[in-house]
Amino acid sequence: MSVVFIEPNKERRKKLKRVFNQEHIFFIQDVPEIHAQIAKVKPNLVVIDLDYPFPGKFLFPPASDFLIIGLGNVYRLKNLSNSFYAILEYNDQGINGLKLLLNQFPSLAPNRNTGSQLFGECDNFKSILKQACTIADMDVHILLTGETGTGKTELARFIHNQSSRSMKPFMHINCASIPENLLESELFGYKKGAFTGADNNYIGKFLAAEDGTILLDEIGEISSFLQAKLLKVLDEKSLFPLGDNRPVEVKARIIAATNQNLNKAVEERRFRQDLYYRLNTIEIHIPPLRERIEDIPVLFRHFLNLQAQILNIPVPDVEPEIYEILKGFSWPGNIRQLHNLVQTLLYPKPNNLSVGDLPLWLIGSAESVLLKSAAHQHSLEQMKKDYAGYLYKLNKKNKLKTAKMLGIDVKTLRKLL
Repeated sequence: MSVVFIEPNKERRKKLKRVFNQEHIFFIQDVPEIHAQIAKVKPNLVVIDLDYPFPGKFLFPPASDFLIIGLGNVYRLKNLSNSFYAILEYNDQGINGLKLLLNQFPSLAPNRNTGSQLFGECDNFKSILKQACTIADMDVHILLTGETGTGKTELARFIHNQSSRSMKPFMHINCASIPENLLESELFGYKKGAFTGADNNYIGKFLAAEDGTILLDEIGEISSFLQAKLLKVLDEKSLFPLGDNRPVEVKARIIAATNQNLNKAVEERRFRQDLYYRLNTIEIHIPPLRERIEDIPVLFRHFLNLQAQILNIPVPDVEPEIYEILKGFSWPGNIRQLHNLVQTLLYPKPNNLSVGDLPLWLIGSAESVLLKSAAHQHSLEQMKKDYAGYLYKLNKKNKLKTAKMLGIDVKTLRKLL
Protein backbone atom coordinates (compact mmCIF):
# COMPACT_ATOMS: atom_id res chain seq x y z
CA MET A 1 0.00 0.00 0.00
CA SER A 2 1.29 3.48 -0.87
CA VAL A 3 0.24 6.64 0.96
CA VAL A 4 0.69 10.27 -0.06
CA PHE A 5 0.69 13.11 2.45
CA ILE A 6 -0.09 16.54 0.97
CA GLU A 7 1.51 18.81 3.54
CA PRO A 8 3.01 22.17 2.44
CA ASN A 9 3.81 23.17 6.08
CA LYS A 10 7.44 22.34 6.89
CA GLU A 11 7.01 21.80 10.65
CA ARG A 12 3.96 19.59 10.24
CA ARG A 13 5.77 17.64 7.56
CA LYS A 14 8.64 16.94 9.99
CA LYS A 15 6.23 15.73 12.65
CA LEU A 16 4.38 13.43 10.25
CA LYS A 17 7.66 12.02 8.94
CA ARG A 18 8.70 11.10 12.50
CA VAL A 19 5.40 9.27 13.03
CA PHE A 20 5.03 7.75 9.54
CA ASN A 21 8.63 7.16 8.50
CA GLN A 22 7.88 4.03 6.51
CA GLU A 23 8.43 2.64 3.05
CA HIS A 24 5.82 3.57 0.43
CA ILE A 25 4.82 6.77 2.25
CA PHE A 26 5.44 9.93 0.23
CA PHE A 27 5.20 13.63 1.09
CA ILE A 28 4.18 16.33 -1.38
CA GLN A 29 4.93 19.92 -0.46
CA ASP A 30 4.48 21.83 -3.73
CA VAL A 31 0.76 22.36 -4.39
CA PRO A 32 1.14 22.90 -8.20
CA GLU A 33 2.81 19.48 -8.48
CA ILE A 34 0.11 17.51 -6.66
CA HIS A 35 -1.63 16.01 -9.69
CA ALA A 36 1.62 15.06 -11.42
CA GLN A 37 3.06 13.47 -8.27
CA ILE A 38 -0.13 11.52 -7.53
CA ALA A 39 -0.17 10.21 -11.10
CA LYS A 40 3.43 9.11 -10.63
CA VAL A 41 3.02 7.44 -7.21
CA LYS A 42 -0.46 5.97 -7.83
CA PRO A 43 -1.35 5.92 -4.10
CA ASN A 44 -4.01 3.88 -2.36
CA LEU A 45 -4.58 6.61 0.22
CA VAL A 46 -4.14 10.40 0.19
CA VAL A 47 -3.94 12.41 3.41
CA ILE A 48 -4.46 16.14 2.93
CA ASP A 49 -3.90 19.08 5.29
CA LEU A 50 -7.30 20.78 5.50
CA ASP A 51 -5.81 23.75 7.36
CA TYR A 52 -3.68 24.80 4.40
CA PRO A 53 -5.26 27.64 2.36
CA PHE A 54 -5.26 25.94 -1.03
CA PRO A 55 -5.61 28.50 -3.83
CA GLY A 56 -8.91 28.57 -5.75
CA LYS A 57 -10.94 25.39 -6.18
CA PHE A 58 -8.74 22.39 -5.48
CA LEU A 59 -9.78 19.17 -7.17
CA PHE A 60 -8.33 15.71 -7.38
CA PRO A 61 -8.59 13.99 -10.77
CA PRO A 62 -12.22 12.80 -11.07
CA ALA A 63 -11.23 9.19 -11.75
CA SER A 64 -9.02 9.00 -8.65
CA ASP A 65 -9.01 5.47 -7.23
CA PHE A 66 -7.90 6.23 -3.69
CA LEU A 67 -9.37 7.01 -0.32
CA ILE A 68 -9.02 10.58 0.93
CA ILE A 69 -8.52 11.50 4.57
CA GLY A 70 -8.42 15.09 5.81
CA LEU A 71 -6.35 16.27 8.75
CA GLY A 72 -7.45 19.53 10.34
CA ASN A 73 -10.41 21.90 10.29
CA VAL A 74 -13.51 20.50 8.59
CA TYR A 75 -14.66 23.99 7.56
CA ARG A 76 -11.79 24.15 5.06
CA LEU A 77 -13.82 21.73 2.94
CA LYS A 78 -15.34 24.67 1.08
CA ASN A 79 -12.32 24.68 -1.24
CA LEU A 80 -12.09 20.92 -1.60
CA SER A 81 -14.90 19.37 -3.65
CA ASN A 82 -14.14 15.71 -2.98
CA SER A 83 -15.89 13.12 -0.82
CA PHE A 84 -13.63 12.29 2.11
CA TYR A 85 -13.51 8.91 3.76
CA ALA A 86 -12.80 10.53 7.13
CA ILE A 87 -11.90 13.86 8.71
CA LEU A 88 -9.49 13.77 11.67
CA GLU A 89 -8.39 16.58 13.96
CA TYR A 90 -4.76 17.64 13.58
CA ASN A 91 -3.75 16.54 17.10
CA ASP A 92 -2.36 13.45 18.82
CA GLN A 93 -5.77 11.78 18.86
CA GLY A 94 -6.23 12.41 15.14
CA ILE A 95 -2.73 11.11 14.34
CA ASN A 96 -3.38 7.96 16.35
CA GLY A 97 -6.67 7.52 14.50
CA LEU A 98 -4.81 7.82 11.21
CA LYS A 99 -2.31 5.16 12.31
CA LEU A 100 -5.23 2.87 13.11
CA LEU A 101 -6.74 3.54 9.67
CA LEU A 102 -3.45 2.69 7.97
CA ASN A 103 -3.27 -0.60 9.87
CA GLN A 104 -6.84 -1.46 8.86
CA PHE A 105 -6.57 -0.19 5.32
CA PRO A 106 -6.92 -3.57 3.51
CA SER A 107 -10.43 -3.94 4.98
CA LEU A 108 -11.32 -0.40 3.92
CA ALA A 109 -10.28 -0.80 0.29
CA PRO A 110 -13.67 -2.08 -1.02
CA ASN A 111 -15.27 1.18 0.11
CA ARG A 112 -13.01 3.47 -1.86
CA ASN A 113 -15.81 4.49 -4.22
CA THR A 114 -18.04 5.50 -1.31
CA GLY A 115 -19.72 8.81 -1.98
CA SER A 116 -19.07 8.63 -5.71
CA GLN A 117 -22.37 10.43 -6.41
CA LEU A 118 -21.58 13.32 -4.06
CA PHE A 119 -20.27 15.65 -6.71
CA GLY A 120 -21.64 19.04 -7.61
CA GLU A 121 -20.91 22.70 -8.24
CA CYS A 122 -24.32 24.27 -7.61
CA ASP A 123 -24.59 26.37 -4.45
CA ASN A 124 -27.50 24.33 -3.12
CA PHE A 125 -25.54 21.08 -3.18
CA LYS A 126 -22.41 22.69 -1.70
CA SER A 127 -24.51 23.92 1.23
CA ILE A 128 -25.85 20.38 1.73
CA LEU A 129 -22.33 18.96 2.02
CA LYS A 130 -21.32 21.78 4.37
CA GLN A 131 -24.35 21.09 6.58
CA ALA A 132 -23.57 17.36 6.53
CA CYS A 133 -20.04 18.08 7.77
CA THR A 134 -21.35 20.41 10.48
CA ILE A 135 -23.81 17.89 11.94
CA ALA A 136 -21.69 14.76 11.46
CA ASP A 137 -20.56 14.65 15.08
CA MET A 138 -23.80 15.89 16.61
CA ASP A 139 -25.57 13.14 18.56
CA VAL A 140 -28.95 13.71 16.90
CA HIS A 141 -31.26 11.80 14.60
CA ILE A 142 -31.20 12.91 10.97
CA LEU A 143 -33.91 12.67 8.31
CA LEU A 144 -32.84 12.70 4.66
CA THR A 145 -35.56 13.47 2.13
CA GLY A 146 -35.59 13.51 -1.64
CA GLU A 147 -36.77 11.64 -4.70
CA THR A 148 -35.57 8.14 -5.53
CA GLY A 149 -32.04 8.17 -6.94
CA THR A 150 -30.95 11.56 -5.58
CA GLY A 151 -28.17 10.10 -3.42
CA LYS A 152 -29.67 9.80 0.06
CA THR A 153 -27.73 6.62 0.87
CA GLU A 154 -24.46 8.18 -0.28
CA LEU A 155 -25.09 11.27 1.84
CA ALA A 156 -25.86 9.12 4.89
CA ARG A 157 -22.59 7.26 4.40
CA PHE A 158 -20.79 10.59 3.90
CA ILE A 159 -22.16 11.87 7.24
CA HIS A 160 -21.05 8.66 8.93
CA ASN A 161 -17.56 8.91 7.43
CA GLN A 162 -17.17 12.53 8.55
CA SER A 163 -18.07 11.66 12.14
CA SER A 164 -16.13 10.21 15.06
CA ARG A 165 -18.17 7.04 14.41
CA SER A 166 -16.43 6.48 11.07
CA MET A 167 -14.39 3.54 12.39
CA LYS A 168 -17.61 1.85 13.58
CA PRO A 169 -20.12 -0.09 11.42
CA PHE A 170 -22.45 1.58 8.95
CA MET A 171 -25.59 -0.54 8.64
CA HIS A 172 -28.01 0.13 5.77
CA ILE A 173 -31.43 -1.48 5.75
CA ASN A 174 -34.11 -0.82 3.12
CA CYS A 175 -37.39 -1.06 5.00
CA ALA A 176 -39.39 -1.35 1.75
CA SER A 177 -37.49 -4.38 0.45
CA ILE A 178 -38.07 -6.68 3.42
CA PRO A 179 -41.48 -8.28 4.13
CA GLU A 180 -43.17 -6.85 7.22
CA ASN A 181 -43.14 -10.19 9.08
CA LEU A 182 -39.33 -10.37 8.68
CA LEU A 183 -38.45 -6.70 9.18
CA GLU A 184 -38.98 -6.76 12.95
CA SER A 185 -36.46 -9.56 13.50
CA GLU A 186 -34.08 -8.04 10.95
CA LEU A 187 -34.04 -4.76 12.89
CA PHE A 188 -34.18 -5.93 16.49
CA GLY A 189 -32.81 -9.47 16.33
CA TYR A 190 -34.06 -12.59 18.08
CA LYS A 191 -33.05 -15.33 20.45
CA LYS A 192 -32.80 -18.99 19.54
CA GLY A 193 -36.23 -20.61 19.74
CA ALA A 194 -38.13 -17.29 19.61
CA PHE A 195 -40.20 -18.64 16.72
CA THR A 196 -40.30 -21.54 14.29
CA GLY A 197 -37.09 -21.48 12.28
CA ALA A 198 -35.11 -19.42 14.83
CA ASP A 199 -32.40 -22.08 15.17
CA ASN A 200 -29.72 -19.62 16.27
CA ASN A 201 -29.43 -16.24 17.95
CA TYR A 202 -29.55 -13.28 15.51
CA ILE A 203 -28.21 -9.92 16.64
CA GLY A 204 -30.23 -7.65 14.32
CA LYS A 205 -29.16 -4.47 12.55
CA PHE A 206 -29.54 -2.10 15.51
CA LEU A 207 -27.11 -4.03 17.67
CA ALA A 208 -24.84 -4.97 14.76
CA ALA A 209 -24.33 -1.23 14.19
CA GLU A 210 -22.78 -1.06 17.70
CA ASP A 211 -22.06 2.65 18.30
CA GLY A 212 -21.81 3.39 14.60
CA THR A 213 -24.65 4.43 12.29
CA ILE A 214 -27.81 2.70 11.10
CA LEU A 215 -29.59 4.01 8.00
CA LEU A 216 -33.31 3.22 7.93
CA ASP A 217 -34.04 3.69 4.24
CA GLU A 218 -37.62 4.18 3.03
CA ILE A 219 -38.76 4.73 6.62
CA GLY A 220 -42.21 5.78 5.40
CA GLU A 221 -42.97 2.19 4.39
CA ILE A 222 -42.90 0.60 7.85
CA SER A 223 -46.14 -0.53 9.50
CA SER A 224 -47.83 1.24 12.41
CA PHE A 225 -46.79 -1.67 14.65
CA LEU A 226 -43.11 -1.23 13.80
CA GLN A 227 -43.44 2.55 14.06
CA ALA A 228 -44.52 2.11 17.68
CA LYS A 229 -41.61 -0.27 18.41
CA LEU A 230 -39.12 2.08 16.76
CA LEU A 231 -40.43 5.03 18.77
CA LYS A 232 -39.88 3.05 21.97
CA VAL A 233 -36.30 2.26 20.92
CA LEU A 234 -35.63 5.95 20.27
CA ASP A 235 -37.18 7.00 23.58
CA GLU A 236 -35.55 4.37 25.78
CA LYS A 237 -32.32 3.83 23.79
CA SER A 238 -32.73 0.12 24.27
CA LEU A 239 -34.58 -2.80 22.70
CA PHE A 240 -35.78 -6.31 23.42
CA PRO A 241 -34.71 -8.90 20.84
CA LEU A 242 -37.60 -11.23 19.98
CA GLY A 243 -37.81 -13.98 22.60
CA ASP A 244 -35.71 -12.09 25.16
CA ASN A 245 -37.03 -10.35 28.28
CA ARG A 246 -33.83 -8.41 28.94
CA PRO A 247 -33.31 -4.98 27.37
CA VAL A 248 -30.15 -4.33 25.37
CA GLU A 249 -28.70 -0.84 25.06
CA VAL A 250 -28.79 0.80 21.61
CA LYS A 251 -25.78 3.01 20.97
CA ALA A 252 -26.07 3.59 17.22
CA ARG A 253 -26.90 6.96 15.71
CA ILE A 254 -30.00 6.73 13.51
CA ILE A 255 -30.33 8.29 10.07
CA ALA A 256 -33.69 7.84 8.35
CA ALA A 257 -34.35 8.42 4.65
CA THR A 258 -37.53 8.67 2.61
CA ASN A 259 -38.80 9.69 -0.81
CA GLN A 260 -42.25 10.33 0.67
CA ASN A 261 -43.77 13.50 2.06
CA LEU A 262 -43.89 12.44 5.70
CA ASN A 263 -45.72 15.64 6.68
CA LYS A 264 -48.58 14.55 4.44
CA ALA A 265 -48.34 10.98 5.74
CA VAL A 266 -48.73 12.32 9.29
CA GLU A 267 -51.80 14.36 8.26
CA GLU A 268 -53.30 11.25 6.66
CA ARG A 269 -52.50 9.21 9.80
CA ARG A 270 -50.23 6.84 7.87
CA PHE A 271 -47.20 7.84 9.91
CA ARG A 272 -46.97 8.58 13.63
CA GLN A 273 -46.52 12.25 14.41
CA ASP A 274 -44.42 11.59 17.51
CA LEU A 275 -42.07 9.30 15.57
CA TYR A 276 -41.77 11.88 12.80
CA TYR A 277 -40.70 14.55 15.29
CA ARG A 278 -38.18 12.20 16.91
CA LEU A 279 -36.60 11.29 13.59
CA ASN A 280 -36.71 14.80 12.21
CA THR A 281 -34.32 16.49 14.65
CA ILE A 282 -32.37 17.67 11.62
CA GLU A 283 -33.71 17.34 8.07
CA ILE A 284 -31.64 17.57 4.91
CA HIS A 285 -33.50 17.69 1.60
CA ILE A 286 -31.59 16.58 -1.50
CA PRO A 287 -32.95 18.29 -4.63
CA PRO A 288 -33.74 16.29 -7.78
CA LEU A 289 -31.21 16.33 -10.60
CA ARG A 290 -33.47 18.51 -12.79
CA GLU A 291 -32.96 21.29 -10.21
CA ARG A 292 -29.18 20.89 -10.40
CA ILE A 293 -28.74 21.43 -14.13
CA GLU A 294 -25.20 22.80 -13.85
CA ASP A 295 -24.15 19.61 -12.04
CA ILE A 296 -25.31 17.25 -14.80
CA PRO A 297 -22.14 17.60 -16.97
CA VAL A 298 -19.97 17.33 -13.83
CA LEU A 299 -21.65 14.09 -12.74
CA PHE A 300 -21.67 12.70 -16.29
CA ARG A 301 -17.91 13.23 -16.64
CA HIS A 302 -17.31 11.78 -13.19
CA PHE A 303 -19.26 8.59 -13.94
CA LEU A 304 -17.60 8.42 -17.36
CA ASN A 305 -14.16 8.43 -15.74
CA LEU A 306 -15.16 5.86 -13.13
CA GLN A 307 -16.69 3.48 -15.65
CA ALA A 308 -13.75 3.82 -18.05
CA GLN A 309 -11.45 2.92 -15.18
CA ILE A 310 -13.57 -0.14 -14.30
CA LEU A 311 -13.51 -1.30 -17.95
CA ASN A 312 -9.81 -0.42 -18.25
CA ILE A 313 -10.39 1.69 -21.38
CA PRO A 314 -9.48 5.27 -22.29
CA VAL A 315 -12.09 7.87 -21.40
CA PRO A 316 -13.96 8.52 -24.67
CA ASP A 317 -14.31 11.97 -26.20
CA VAL A 318 -17.79 13.44 -25.79
CA GLU A 319 -19.57 15.44 -28.50
CA PRO A 320 -20.54 18.84 -27.00
CA GLU A 321 -24.17 18.48 -28.10
CA ILE A 322 -24.54 15.56 -25.70
CA TYR A 323 -24.20 17.87 -22.70
CA GLU A 324 -27.01 20.09 -24.00
CA ILE A 325 -29.28 17.07 -24.39
CA LEU A 326 -28.42 15.83 -20.89
CA LYS A 327 -29.17 19.22 -19.37
CA GLY A 328 -32.51 19.40 -21.16
CA PHE A 329 -33.80 16.04 -19.94
CA SER A 330 -36.00 15.82 -16.82
CA TRP A 331 -34.21 12.79 -15.23
CA PRO A 332 -37.08 11.15 -13.33
CA GLY A 333 -34.59 8.55 -12.00
CA ASN A 334 -32.16 11.30 -10.95
CA ILE A 335 -28.46 10.52 -10.41
CA ARG A 336 -29.00 6.78 -10.47
CA GLN A 337 -30.52 7.06 -13.95
CA LEU A 338 -27.59 9.17 -15.16
CA HIS A 339 -25.12 6.66 -13.74
CA ASN A 340 -26.92 3.77 -15.47
CA LEU A 341 -26.85 5.71 -18.74
CA VAL A 342 -23.06 6.00 -18.57
CA GLN A 343 -22.71 2.27 -17.93
CA THR A 344 -24.87 1.56 -20.98
CA LEU A 345 -22.95 3.99 -23.20
CA LEU A 346 -19.55 2.52 -22.32
CA TYR A 347 -20.57 -1.11 -22.68
CA PRO A 348 -19.41 -1.24 -26.36
CA LYS A 349 -16.12 0.45 -25.24
CA PRO A 350 -16.30 3.36 -27.74
CA ASN A 351 -13.45 5.78 -28.51
CA ASN A 352 -15.89 8.67 -28.66
CA LEU A 353 -19.53 9.40 -27.86
CA SER A 354 -21.83 11.19 -30.29
CA VAL A 355 -25.51 12.10 -30.19
CA GLY A 356 -26.27 9.01 -32.22
CA ASP A 357 -25.05 6.81 -29.36
CA LEU A 358 -27.71 8.09 -26.98
CA PRO A 359 -30.73 5.85 -26.30
CA LEU A 360 -34.16 6.65 -27.72
CA TRP A 361 -35.68 7.32 -24.28
CA LEU A 362 -33.32 10.27 -23.98
CA ILE A 363 -33.70 11.73 -27.46
CA GLY A 364 -36.73 10.14 -29.09
CA SER A 365 -39.35 12.47 -27.64
CA ALA A 366 -37.38 15.60 -28.51
CA GLU A 367 -38.03 16.69 -24.95
CA SER A 368 -34.49 17.89 -24.32
CA VAL A 369 -34.15 19.96 -27.48
CA LEU A 370 -37.60 21.52 -27.39
CA LEU A 371 -37.46 22.35 -23.70
CA LYS A 372 -34.12 24.07 -24.16
CA SER A 373 -35.46 25.99 -27.12
CA ALA A 374 -38.56 27.03 -25.18
CA ALA A 375 -36.41 28.10 -22.23
CA HIS A 376 -34.68 30.56 -24.53
CA GLN A 377 -38.14 31.85 -25.59
CA HIS A 378 -37.57 30.90 -29.20
CA SER A 379 -40.37 31.36 -31.71
CA LEU A 380 -42.22 28.33 -33.06
CA GLU A 381 -40.29 28.67 -36.32
CA GLN A 382 -36.97 28.70 -34.47
CA MET A 383 -38.01 25.67 -32.45
CA LYS A 384 -38.67 23.81 -35.69
CA LYS A 385 -35.19 24.76 -36.89
CA ASP A 386 -33.64 23.67 -33.59
CA TYR A 387 -35.30 20.27 -33.79
CA ALA A 388 -34.47 19.79 -37.45
CA GLY A 389 -30.82 20.65 -36.78
CA TYR A 390 -30.79 18.25 -33.88
CA LEU A 391 -32.13 15.34 -35.95
CA TYR A 392 -29.73 16.23 -38.74
CA LYS A 393 -26.78 15.77 -36.39
CA LEU A 394 -28.35 12.65 -34.93
CA ASN A 395 -28.56 11.14 -38.43
CA LYS A 396 -24.94 12.09 -39.11
CA LYS A 397 -25.95 14.76 -41.63
CA ASN A 398 -28.03 12.43 -43.77
CA LYS A 399 -30.62 14.81 -45.27
CA LEU A 400 -32.83 12.12 -46.79
CA LYS A 401 -33.10 10.18 -43.54
CA THR A 402 -33.72 13.37 -41.53
CA ALA A 403 -36.42 14.60 -43.91
CA LYS A 404 -38.15 11.23 -43.74
CA MET A 405 -38.18 11.38 -39.90
CA LEU A 406 -39.69 14.86 -40.03
CA GLY A 407 -42.24 13.94 -42.70
CA ILE A 408 -41.02 16.66 -45.08
CA ASP A 409 -39.11 16.73 -48.34
CA VAL A 410 -35.38 17.46 -48.59
CA LYS A 411 -35.99 20.93 -50.08
CA THR A 412 -38.01 21.99 -47.01
CA LEU A 413 -35.35 20.52 -44.74
CA ARG A 414 -32.66 22.62 -46.41
CA LYS A 415 -34.64 25.77 -45.57
CA LEU A 416 -34.88 24.72 -41.94
CA LEU A 417 -31.17 24.02 -41.79
